Amino acid sequence: MKIFNNTIYSRFLHQTTTVLIAIAFMTSMVLPKIVSADNEPLMDMFNTTPILATPVPEVKQELTPKEWVLARVAEAGLNPAEAEAIITCESRWNPDAMGVNNNRSVDLGLWQINSIHKDISNADKLDYQKATDWAISKRLKDGHWKAWHCSRKLAYLKK
Repeated sequence: MKIFNNTIYSRFLHQTTTVLIAIAFMTSMVLPKIVSADNEPLMDMFNTTPILATPVPEVKQELTPKEWVLARVAEAGLNPAEAEAIITCESRWNPDAMGVNNNRSVDLGLWQINSIHKDISNADKLDYQKATDWAISKRLKDGHWKAWHCSRKLAYLKK
């Protein structure tokens, strides 16, 4: 029994098969191989799932200024609730806050650092990260938060 006899259907089937084989061969010859710099294949022509040459880095969500400050205070071994109470009272978490006192001294930034403190520039007083590092250093050196007017409210935290 012949596989292909002279019917129209069998000729069509034979021609279609021949064309498909030719297309498959030409496609594999025409399409370039996708390779990395190390000549490793990045994509299998029969499996179109790409193989990544380098892992995708995790997207790190940036911390808000408040989260950053409280984390930094905690890293220093201090009570974040105390720092939060002081900053909320002093500047309401506004890093650009400025207050002029009766004696004409000026308080700047998130921590409202007074102009009598010459060991930190005005620009750094307005930079919440540098101001936080300064405030932590001051707190650790002094042993208390009394340099800040709002530290009087800390007694309410302890109740």
